[in-house]
Amino acid sequence: MISRKFSLCKIAFLFAALFYSLLSVAAPNRVNGIGISYDVYDMGTYTSKKPWFHSYYDDPNNNSWYVPAHNFKNPVYLYNLNPNLVHQQMQNMRTAGVDVLVLHMSMGDLASCERDACPNPFLDGIWGYVTDVSQQALRPQQKQNLIDILNYATQVGFRKVFLRFNGSLPSGTVWNEVLYQKEWNFIVNTRNAAHNVLKNTATRLMVDLGGEQLGLYCPEGPCPMVKQYVQRLWSDYTTTFGIADTVGFSAIACPHIVTEGVKWYGAVKPNEYAFSNYVCDTMSAGDSLVASWKALGAGETSKPITIIETFFNRQSSAQSWSTALAANPGLRVADIVQWLTIGKTCPTCDGNFNDEAVAALSTTTMASNYVPLAGKAAVDNPKPSVLNIDGSNCTSTSAAQFSTCAKINVASAGTNALWQVWVVMNNQSRTLMSCGSGPSVLTANWMAKTYYSYRFDYYKVSSCSASPAIGTQTASSYISFR
Repeated sequence: MISRKFSLCKIAFLFAALFYSLLSVAAPNRVNGIGISYDVYDMGTYTSKKPWFHSYYDDPNNNSWYVPAHNFKNPVYLYNLNPNLVHQQMQNMRTAGVDVLVLHMSMGDLASCERDACPNPFLDGIWGYVTDVSQQALRPQQKQNLIDILNYATQVGFRKVFLRFNGSLPSGTVWNEVLYQKEWNFIVNTRNAAHNVLKNTATRLMVDLGGEQLGLYCPEGPCPMVKQYVQRLWSDYTTTFGIADTVGFSAIACPHIVTEGVKWYGAVKPNEYAFSNYVCDTMSAGDSLVASWKALGAGETSKPITIIETFFNRQSSAQSWSTALAANPGLRVADIVQWLTIGKTCPTCDGNFNDEAVAALSTTTMASNYVPLAGKAAVDNPKPSVLNIDGSNCTSTSAAQFSTCAKINVASAGTNALWQVWVVMNNQSRTLMSCGSGPSVLTANWMAKTYYSYRFDYYKVSSCSASPAIGTQTASSYISFR
């Protein structure tokens, strides 16, 4: 009898555990969107299966990002060499459920390389994955590439595009003001070029001012010049542009790094944070995410976190995050962005990029392990008290459901005032959706799933016949479907 009772309890326990496991994956999650860090569209002769070297001077296998020149094809730098391939890969991303695109630009002063001091015979400001800042802006072809990529991103309905910069971090104890000014102006000019493309579209621009630079440690401990660089750049950026379109500087998701890094911001902190989330010490991806989230400290843990870099489509990471989210209801993950790596394929091979991950860009299953963590609707509500979209009831892929699943919640315009809500679909012209005065809930039965994103703008007006100037809205909200 005892044995039978134990057996029944054990079966019940196993059933409950299985149900909870399925629930943790299938139930609505707090992951909003899924992204790709689009750092390379073609690796040329380079392969992640062989030892990797920086240049042909010490490369017996001729396996380098840099040689031959233009071997490693970053989209922003070399889109012009094969725009059709870039378009196809971006369209595949959207079909796969990816709605966040990250464009990564590592900066360096390459002026000396263009005088044949580096193994790169091209005088175009490109050395592998690094772009030159000596002219304080993208070269004309690179700028046009960025514009063309962003225009296509709006056409196929990406909800969000990140510009992710990596500066030439200062070492030692001597500040280099000349180099700082070059990088600062490069960031400003690149950000403004992207803003001009996206400002009237349904694609939201976000900026990571320094990949993994927040709280960065040197072998001897905290890096004093890196801290000064971060604090100076943060002050300059927020003074010039505010904090609405930036996650600040992304950090490696380890609690001691995050604890140190948050102090660097001072009184002005970002509205959102961004972590590179692989593993920290012996912790899993989920455990290191939770520990880093808690390390943000009082008043900051309510803010959304973008996992801006992680392994490519790794099932174990997806399960780890699912468990972590289920156990921590206050943790809000805005987006999960996968890097094009699955780890090293040999001890001396480079683990930054992998043949398989780049090849997967030609498929529509490139995010198959991460997409189930997100809902059917991805929503950004930067000012939710004024305008917010509730997409939590969007659970079907049926086009018919879109007529009622997303609720657009509109706040009162206040005494003797009216509001207007305008909508932009992809990169098309805005259209007036509704006008009123008090709190309202709107639905949009014309929204479609495939290759579309939408931006809703809230304006305060004096009459419903008013035509407020574009860009003067009080709030904007964004939604896309997968």
